[in-house]
Amino acid sequence: MKKNYFLIIVFITSELFAQCDADHIVILNNFEFIPSELVIEPGESVAFINIEGIHNLNGINNSITGDYFNNPMDYFLNDTLGTPEGVCMGIIEFDLPGIYNFDSSYGFDAQAGMSLTINSDAFVLEDLFAELGAIDSISIFQSAIRISSHTHHLTLMAIIHTQYLSLMMKP
Repeated sequence: MKKNYFLIIVFITSELFAQCDADHIVILNNFEFIPSELVIEPGESVAFINIEGIHNLNGINNSITGDYFNNPMDYFLNDTLGTPEGVCMGIIEFDLPGIYNFDSSYGFDAQAGMSLTINSDAFVLEDLFAELGAIDSISIFQSAIRISSHTHHLTLMAIIHTQYLSLMMKP
């Protein structure tokens, strides 16, 4: 019987979250966003799910200072009452790269520290290799030297060099 209840709960939860299908999920709970900082790539989507309390997603003006957030694009999702099963507030696709700041302007949420930062400009090593023309033409070790001279991160060079040497030492 307990197994049946578990399966029903899993099914209902998956059905509710399926309505809010996105690349990433941010949970609104009590007076916090979980996670409160998120790094994504441009073009990815984020679903906002409220599981407790009344909250909104304000990406226009800082609710404490009144200053304009200066996000690449303004977003606002209306006040929503959360439930333990989760209520999909909406899905936002972040097409424009940049830093997006949000808070919940409902009641005293922002004053309680309910803020969120989404960085839609994730940097991946493949981008740097492609920019440097390092893919398919330069060994891993040479790429590490180019990266270190390009970014001045000697630790990255040391890590890649160590990986390169460990590959070369295998029988």
